[in-house]
Order: sequence, then C-alpha cells, then structure tokens
Amino acid sequence: VNRYVADEEWSHISWNTLGENVHSGFCYDDDDLLMNQMGHPLHGSVYFNAGRTNGFTFWESTLVATLGSLAWEYGFENTAPSRNDMLNTVLGGSVLGESGFRLSRALLDNTSTGATRFFREVAGGLVNPVSGVNRLLTGEAWKKGPNPEDRLPDRLDTEVAAGGARSRGSHHADQGFVALSLRWSDPFESAVRKPFDSFDLELRAAAPARTTVTTASVRGVLGGGRLGEAGDGPGHLVGIGMRYDYLTPDSESFAGESFELGVFSRFPLRRGLEVRTEAQAVVLPIAAIETDCPRRAEGRTHDFGRGGGPRLDARLRKDGVDRVRLSWAVAWLDTSDGVTSSTRVHWARAEGRGPVAKRLTLGAGWSWYERSSTYPAAREVTKTHSQGSVFVSWRSR
Repeated sequence: VNRYVADEEWSHISWNTLGENVHSGFCYDDDDLLMNQMGHPLHGSVYFNAGRTNGFTFWESTLVATLGSLAWEYGFENTAPSRNDMLNTVLGGSVLGESGFRLSRALLDNTSTGATRFFREVAGGLVNPVSGVNRLLTGEAWKKGPNPEDRLPDRLDTEVAAGGARSRGSHHADQGFVALSLRWSDPFESAVRKPFDSFDLELRAAAPARTTVTTASVRGVLGGGRLGEAGDGPGHLVGIGMRYDYLTPDSESFAGESFELGVFSRFPLRRGLEVRTEAQAVVLPIAAIETDCPRRAEGRTHDFGRGGGPRLDARLRKDGVDRVRLSWAVAWLDTSDGVTSSTRVHWARAEGRGPVAKRLTLGAGWSWYERSSTYPAAREVTKTHSQGSVFVSWRSR
C-alpha cells in the first residue's frame, strides 16, 4: 500500500537498499514525538501479539517483536535503521502488547451469545487487533466454548475520573480532563508467577491541550518474591518491573521505557486501613525529552537520552481505595542524540480523595514537573510545570 498506492518515498526498496542499510548501521531518526514514542510502541504491540495470541510466552513474543522490528528497519524502508524505533518497538511493544493481550481476554467471553457476544468481540478486537483478526479467521469469534482458566485476575480495580485543572507554566492555564486507571491483580494477594500477572494502567485526556492524550502509562511486574513469611502483619516484596510512559502535559513532554527494581511494602493499621510504599531504582534504556529548540529547523523537538534514578511512592489505603497518595522521582539522563549534553527531570505528585457515595469519591491533586538541561556551551535551561486539579471519580468496587 505504501509503495504502490501512496507512493511513499521511503517505501521504494530493493536488494540494494537492504545492503545499504546493513552497511550503514543504526542511527536516530527525526520523526515527531507521537510517532516515535507512541506510534512505534503500538506497532510493536502488533508484532508482540502476533506471537502471544498464537500461544507464545511473554519472552518468546518479545523475540517476535525484535525480529519483526529488525526486518522492518533493515528491509522495508530505504532509510538507515533507526535505533530509537527499534528500542521503542520492542520495549514499548512488549509492555503495551502484554497488557492489551490480558485485557482483551478479560473482555472476551466464549460462553456468551447474541449482542453481548458481538460487543465483547468488538471491544476485545479494539484492544488487541491481532486477536480480533485471528478469531475471525478461525471462527472463534462466534463459537461457544470454555474460557481460558487465567482469563480474569483475582482482583481487578478500575476507576474513571472527570474534573478540571489549573496549570502554571503551560500554554493553557485551565483544562478539563477525563482519566482511566486500572489495577490488574495485587501482588500482595496473588503470587506473580508470570510477567504482568500484576500491572497498572493509567490514561488521561485533556482539552484544550497540545495533544488530546496527555498521559499514557503502563507498568507491569516481571517477577519477584516475598521477603520473609506471609502473615497478617507488615509484608515486603522485592520485584523487577517494566514500564512505558508517554507524558505530554501542556508544556513539557517526557516519554520512554524503563526497568525498575524495588521493594514493595504493606503496613496494616486498623479497620481496613493500611499504608503501601514502593522504593525503586529505575533504569531508562531510552527516553525522549522535549528541548527548547529543534534538532534541525524542520526536525524533531525532543532529544534522546539514557540514564536512571530513584522513584518513591506512598499510599494510605482504606478498603482497597487510595485515600492519600504521594509520589516522587528524579532521573539523570545522558543525551544519546540531540542538542543537549545532559538533562535532569524531576517529578512530584500528591493526591487525596474522600468517599461521597458507595463507589463515588471526590478528590483533589497537585503535580509538579521540572526539566533542567545542559547545553554544550555550558548553558543550563530549567523549565517547570505545576498543576492543581479537582475531580469526581467512580470505582468498579
């Protein structure tokens, strides 16, 4: 389609372009943030689920995404292979692919019929298009039968919120927003035997804003274990996780994939009240950070870097609901490609909520983001963005 219908210049490929790509090696491309940090991870999730939906494990499907991306970068474009595309496709594709695979299976129900079955199949296909196509080709979309034993998690918490926000240091001071958060299983209540047996998802859309989607974040636990014996008292887990972030508030943008190693703790108090804490060391193989000037006059407005830093999180929970949450993180990034030499990004977030009805809560939040970039001429530029918000939310349980 790209070659013979759209006649895209990059799609004019041959054995010669393949040889040139192999000879030239990897580089960084100048696509915009949306394509680099969301488009390629979504493409990678398709590669990933080409394996996962057909019975491969998480790690085998990650290999499918790797091979698919390599084939595309070397053979199906006449431009040099892109290092950032490769990393975003494989790492981001694995995170989005596995979470989409699990959510689509939860939406599907092989025992349902009629309109319920139709809408479940449509919803599952939207979340995981490869599964939708395969179910149509094999006839599973309309056949009745048993569901997979691990189709649903032991616990699934979802929340939909809507509200307004006021920002400082942004293009639009006042915004309205809607947000969705989902928590798939609780590692303190159910053992993590396979990657993403427990994961969190957060989506947020705002208007007016530079981009409709201002937050897309998925974090999954790859593996871990309990420290000490299980009991009714304090509990501690050590785990390693994998994360995808796409954060584009109305001023500064940050996106990337990371690995996290940390300790998760639970401290029961009384009457359903408990404190949860997380202390993690984060490694970022690739991150995209918005800068003050484009790499080229017509090029991208973000640099690529790699690095890491600590991340801390504390929550006061009542009957499984976060009443108060405090988060803090900082990352130091060495520029791999761009106009800066290095960058430090700093986050802080506070949020509180109280019950209004059985599943309805009223809440308020505050967030702060700072980017400090050093340029080759020893010039340092610091930009900050803060936002306060009020919202009403509905929880599934």
